[in-house]
Amino acid sequence: MSHNEGLDIQELYKTLWKGKKIIVIFFIVFSFIGGAYSFYSQNLWNSSAIVYKSNDKNFINLKMQLSNLYLVLDNDNGKSNKIIDTDEIFNVFIKEFSSNKNKIKFILSNDILSKYKNKFSNDDAFVNYWVSKIKEQQSGNPKKAILYFQTENKKDSVALLNEYIKFINSIVTKKIINNVEDILKEHKATIDTNIKYLTKIAKEKINIALKKTQIELKIALAAGVKSPILLNDNNRLFSIQLGSKGLIEQENILRTMKDFNLFEPQLGIEKEKLKLLEDIDVNNINFNVNTVKVLIKSAPVNSKSISKRLFMSLVSAFIGILIGMLYVLVKNLYIRVSNEN
Repeated sequence: MSHNEGLDIQELYKTLWKGKKIIVIFFIVFSFIGGAYSFYSQNLWNSSAIVYKSNDKNFINLKMQLSNLYLVLDNDNGKSNKIIDTDEIFNVFIKEFSSNKNKIKFILSNDILSKYKNKFSNDDAFVNYWVSKIKEQQSGNPKKAILYFQTENKKDSVALLNEYIKFINSIVTKKIINNVEDILKEHKATIDTNIKYLTKIAKEKINIALKKTQIELKIALAAGVKSPILLNDNNRLFSIQLGSKGLIEQENILRTMKDFNLFEPQLGIEKEKLKLLEDIDVNNINFNVNTVKVLIKSAPVNSKSISKRLFMSLVSAFIGILIGMLYVLVKNLYIRVSNEN
């Protein structure tokens, strides 16, 4: 180090030492500003909950109300399992929770969030901000997920997370009921088609039996057989065993026959199935999805931790020292230049 450089450093040190009071003042002011900002700045709270896939026990009440439907589908396990698919219901819940459409609807209708609205310049800014505060994270386990709701205080954070879960549960419940209604409509339509088809077949059988009876009546009248007789040959196409009197009565019965079940027994079974399904009133189904959830915690966001606040205060203090030193040096330079002039 040269002699001149040594003098320059000594002069710099003397200048800063003379202005030490000013530097201390800047240090104190900036330390106070940094500390106040870190302490009073708005703290964000994050509430999180784990939700689990519901088991079949949670749907016992619904299954009891749909017992008629299960009875109709008793021999078709594939269709029975589609009525309440717990895996699908859980996937629907996660999908609806993450849906921006549902988030926006909830945000615009929620009383708690409405008090924050005046902090934003417009509705779009308000909605976009809160949409970003509702999050879902996959846990790696297909049977559970972690849900988050971030707000400016602990109480609101917990309340809003619970209310949003309840809001999504109501949407999922409606989807389940709609699915049941679709299944009912589908099977009613299928059974109704079967009834129409079997009725047509029964009528055709009655018509054939009527024509056969008319021919047998002609034969019986021609043969003079009025009363029933015993014939050993039952393999003939036309039989006059009933005699003309019996055949006349049989013809009258066939003409007025309304009970088609005698000719198509399956028709009666299909009608009973339809009656069972019609007894189910979807509008009166009393059921609500209650997602199995466990509240993990409600804690400040990491950016507002104590260590972070201390760091912000130290940085402010350091900036204060630098600005104080710069102020002293600039002031000294200004005085020197003024004296030289």
